[in-house]
Amino acid sequence: MSTGNQQPQVLNKKQRRKLARGSNSQPSQQHDNGDEEVNETQGNIPVQTLPQQEINVPLTAENVQESNSNTTIKQVEDPILTTTLESDITANGIVTVMISENLENNNGTSNEDIEPCSPRPTPPTLRRRNKRFPITSAIPLLPPVEQKHGPPKKPSPGKIGTVIEVFTNHFPVKLAPNLMLYQYDVLVERMSFQSTSGWEEAMSRDQRRRFVQELAENKVLNFIYWYDEGKCLYTTQKLPSRQCPMICTLPKSDHTKLRFCIINLAGQWSTSTIFDYLRTPENNVPLSAIRILETLLKQALLPMTHCEGSLFYRNRQEPDQSLPDGFELRLGFFQALHLTQAGLTLNLQTTLTKFYPHMDILEFLEINLRKDIRKHGMTNSDYDKARQVLNGCKITTRQSNYTQIYRIGSLSDIPERQVFTFVKETTANDQQIRSEIQYNLIQYYDKEKNIQLKYPKLRCLRCYFLHERHDPKDLPMELCRILQWQECERESANEQRDRQNLSIPSPDQRYRDIMSSLRSCTYTAPPTLPLCQAVQLTVDDHEMKLIKARILPPPVVNNNQADINMGRINLRGKFFEPYKLKSVAFVYFGPPPPPLSAQRKALMDKFVDSFHKIANQFRLGPIQTNKKDIVWISENELDREGNLKRVEKCFQTRKEQNCELMVCIMDSNWNELRPTIKMNGTVHFGITTQCLLYSKLQEQMDRFSRSQRGSPDRILDNMCENLLRKVNFKMQGINTQVNLPFTTTKGNVASAHTKKIEDAWQFMGADVIHPVCRQDKPSIAAVVGSGDALCSTSAVRICKQWPRNGKCAIEAVVDLQQMVTELLEYYQAGNDRLPNKIVFYRDGVDDGQFARVLNFEIPQLKEAFRKVYQNQPLPLLTFVVVKKRHHTRFFTIDNRNQTANVPPGLVVDTDIVHPGQFSFFLNSHKALQGTNRPALYHVLYDEIQFTADELQLLTYYLCFTDPRSSMSEAIPSLVHQADLAASNARDLFPERDTSTNDGYAADALEDPSLTDIVTEHLRVHESMRDRPHFG
Repeated sequence: MSTGNQQPQVLNKKQRRKLARGSNSQPSQQHDNGDEEVNETQGNIPVQTLPQQEINVPLTAENVQESNSNTTIKQVEDPILTTTLESDITANGIVTVMISENLENNNGTSNEDIEPCSPRPTPPTLRRRNKRFPITSAIPLLPPVEQKHGPPKKPSPGKIGTVIEVFTNHFPVKLAPNLMLYQYDVLVERMSFQSTSGWEEAMSRDQRRRFVQELAENKVLNFIYWYDEGKCLYTTQKLPSRQCPMICTLPKSDHTKLRFCIINLAGQWSTSTIFDYLRTPENNVPLSAIRILETLLKQALLPMTHCEGSLFYRNRQEPDQSLPDGFELRLGFFQALHLTQAGLTLNLQTTLTKFYPHMDILEFLEINLRKDIRKHGMTNSDYDKARQVLNGCKITTRQSNYTQIYRIGSLSDIPERQVFTFVKETTANDQQIRSEIQYNLIQYYDKEKNIQLKYPKLRCLRCYFLHERHDPKDLPMELCRILQWQECERESANEQRDRQNLSIPSPDQRYRDIMSSLRSCTYTAPPTLPLCQAVQLTVDDHEMKLIKARILPPPVVNNNQADINMGRINLRGKFFEPYKLKSVAFVYFGPPPPPLSAQRKALMDKFVDSFHKIANQFRLGPIQTNKKDIVWISENELDREGNLKRVEKCFQTRKEQNCELMVCIMDSNWNELRPTIKMNGTVHFGITTQCLLYSKLQEQMDRFSRSQRGSPDRILDNMCENLLRKVNFKMQGINTQVNLPFTTTKGNVASAHTKKIEDAWQFMGADVIHPVCRQDKPSIAAVVGSGDALCSTSAVRICKQWPRNGKCAIEAVVDLQQMVTELLEYYQAGNDRLPNKIVFYRDGVDDGQFARVLNFEIPQLKEAFRKVYQNQPLPLLTFVVVKKRHHTRFFTIDNRNQTANVPPGLVVDTDIVHPGQFSFFLNSHKALQGTNRPALYHVLYDEIQFTADELQLLTYYLCFTDPRSSMSEAIPSLVHQADLAASNARDLFPERDTSTNDGYAADALEDPSLTDIVTEHLRVHESMRDRPHFG
């Protein structure tokens, strides 16, 4: 309930029901507003249900199709329940309807049937809500790109490297070889509130799932089927055509009447298409058959597990681990079917997910705040922490018997100050009398709910019904309980780091979790689960699949002047080409006077001395000009303009002094400090900046004080060495130079360092973050291009892209042509020629987006080539997708007979890769914690015609070219730089208020196109244009 100048009149539950019945008896009115959808369905099929008897209900195809066309529902991929059912189906296509009581229990009460906790005015008119469209892509699905050399086929497996055997979390799957799978269009409808004979589509997934489960328990149908909670029903038995369409209902209920409509046969597939594709991968991919089987697997597990999205958890009350902040961790697993070179496999991966605990709000806040708030109350700081940790959390309430669900938006005032007008209706002398009563929340709960608030000095939670943001309810904390099985999606970087330190399992623990999770599914042979029996599906759970792999040799770095050991690069105190620093300023950004404390000043002096020492060691010094400065930063929000002016004045002074580098030590909680520093240095003044948190310096020194291991000077030296790697890279020095293997025009493999190369190579990496975007949260695309054939230098181009209105998906780089054109010109300026071979690594593309991104971005690249090369021969292009978000893991056995991580350089290009296309797994890094996640590379376009050995070795060596890191990266450095640039660039764009949705989430666009997309390129200072300013 919200309070304001106007005090709304509130109708009680009986009044609202009476008004609803009155409005239902009147004819429905047509609404002229085409942008809104009224909760009524025309042309629905009336069903008459008589108590305590069986009835035959006819359903015509025309009526069902008309009903289906007038309803809108988001297609749901996730499956649910599966069962064997019984029914009596007559010859004329009529299904016998069974009758029972109380379909909707406490777990399924709708918003219309629950009295709100805080009374709100309920108008007697029909509920209206905006029409909602599913989020779709603005990138057109163009015709396939024509390739000169045809689609990249799978080459012969590579041979370079040492052959070993590894275990992988893929498990062989067997199923019936020639079994038909049928898909039927279905609808779950509920009786309309506007008419006793009208029906509308049930929009709640949980409601649909519960109703189909009721049908199963009452044995309405006599064939095995599985339902996806949306509009699809799957079965192995084809229904006679005369039986469709048909409906099934359950007995009359006091709350909501539902029915299940089987409309028609939508499609049919055979499991033989899976085996045909595995034998000849040139055929069409049997995506539909795989989707149906994955739906079956999910439904088969529902009776024994709890499912959240695509993850399964053990259905038990106790969590696997409780965290100190009150949250809990639960072990879950993901499963998916894969079409691989070795056949059909089940990929299973475990994860520990952070959930809210299922407890009262007050109990949770006491644990989270580490304070007895019932006794001592809450301070403003406590309320700020509670607002942050509870934002978006779903709760239930005591007065609704914990059935009505709300979502927390913020905090409001204490109950005593929540005043409103309550309309109460009484009956006297057969006449209804309405009276208005002035209540605050304490009085309302006491008089109307018979609930005495024990802690009235605690603020209320401002909550909303699910999917609504226009009608807030103010609920006392003591009456609220956190909804069970609710994932915590918001956590700070420190919270995430602390959780990972507690929850990341070792490789041996991960292996045991995967095996125990798989065996708990009982996919054994012969199959015991009813659905698995229907398709004769079994999974070999005796052991992980054992496959062959190779360990590639490491590259030569800095002409053998650097050592490589398990992916770690030891530069021996030398950069390949150090940049001579001339003028450096060390600036401390901290809280205002009193002056800097002696302890801080001493630590700062030690840091500056260590910086000079390591700079001289790596030949970046001696630094000619050394300046020290202090900029006072106020943490008061009212002094924001003063902070901005002081930072700008500091940069203006350093620019006048021709300062090359500013080392910024940040010791302030002002959240705009780092963006302000980067905006001034990168965009306005063109001064290279290197930021460092003072807390990191202090943390390292405190760690030494506790352990007394090593030397405090050595700790600072290590920090300065890492900083100078980034500084030398940003100043366009060269930290490392990797000898990359290349193929010459004569077909010989030569090292790039021999200077006998006939080809000029350029490498590019691209990434798009937040592909689902809106005006106030745009998508950021970044493309990084190498400045030479050795990938020693690079430049970046960044573009912001968003729809003019609403929300849509933008998976591709819309202005890729312009960005690549500028990077080609950058390469030409540094090499006096253009590249004739380009390898383009693309990150952030899921399997379902391959065609859309490929058919849009390849023409953009080709157009950029034609624009720059003009009459010259166009370069050859290879386009490789880099995938990090997959669930394949590899394990090996170490000398102690323990399950361990695989070493860097491990490549897998057989068994579990794509059966007919060029793909491979490459583990190029050493995991410092947990289990290695190898990158999956999928070649979508290959004019260069790489062999497996050539591309795998080239990709592995490119993982050593990241100048900022002392270890090899998990992906090629250019892709990593593009990811960093896209993540850090948002604060450098000019501030513009592009939001038009009044603070609420934008609705999805209907049929978006490229004409709806707006782009804006990041423009930095001219001196920073071709520098890696995000290094």
